[in-house]
Amino acid sequence: AEQPWRAAAYPPSDWNPAAGSRRLGYGPADARQEAGLEVARVWGFRGEGRGNLVATRAGLVYPVGRMCVVLGGSGGQRVLLEHAGPVAALALHPGGTLVATGDEAAGAGVVVWDAESLRIVMRLAGLHGTGVARLAFSPDGARLLSAGRGIEPMIALWDWARGCLSAVAMVGAAVLDLAWRYDSSCWATAGPRHLRFWYLEDGSLHSEAGCFAGRGSLQIHVALSWAESGLVSGNQDGSLYLWREQAVTSRARAAHRGPVIALQVVHAAEADGRPSEWLLSGGVDGAARCWKVDNDGLQQASPRRLPAL
Repeated sequence: AEQPWRAAAYPPSDWNPAAGSRRLGYGPADARQEAGLEVARVWGFRGEGRGNLVATRAGLVYPVGRMCVVLGGSGGQRVLLEHAGPVAALALHPGGTLVATGDEAAGAGVVVWDAESLRIVMRLAGLHGTGVARLAFSPDGARLLSAGRGIEPMIALWDWARGCLSAVAMVGAAVLDLAWRYDSSCWATAGPRHLRFWYLEDGSLHSEAGCFAGRGSLQIHVALSWAESGLVSGNQDGSLYLWREQAVTSRARAAHRGPVIALQVVHAAEADGRPSEWLLSGGVDGAARCWKVDNDGLQQASPRRLPAL
């Protein structure tokens, strides 16, 4: 990964890799320990990419370089320094406290940690040779998915609480997003000219390509979110597809001007108490839109219609 700050960092004028700095009194071992420095405050935020901000019970969690910052309600910060490379993927456990993070370092592993105490709960051994691109806990919290970076990454299914790898498979295309079905029975991955549905059977991962059924086209599928009414994909051409039984059943053709890069399904209750599902979408056009999701498909709605969550 690029580290532009290195261009402005210089060693002491008398620095010798074997001997350190006599003028400053640092040997090479002392220098590697960073002279006992501790992080007091972190400014900045990794703004590129997606899924790089989660709201935990302890506060907001986000990456800055290889640090994970927990920002409390009063503005106080706590910092986790457990990664060898820039943190590129975050996932929040359904319990609201545990966070999984992965970085861009070669042979990157995944760290599951408690945002309240900064305690490391589990380390998942390095598997992704070019770093971790996406992470997602299953809705029941029992399993964790990790997808590697690159054009032909691996996807891994973890029994994270035991630190065990359940299964692994090659995807064959870059993974831009992944999403679990609401009942934790299967999941989907999306990326350049790929949208596949995955499931575990007899200890192995199997997948099937989505069927467009004349209602859509294979393109760069950027974002995913799974509602009880079906899977929703946000696409490069600004459209939204609603998938049921691995096939497109309806679409919103011009949901955004340009790629749809963020999707989130939310559940609410109507005024009469009936449950309802809503989709929030965001695009590179800078617009955020609200959609009602039901058996009739996707209907755009004013955010003012969104019931209290």
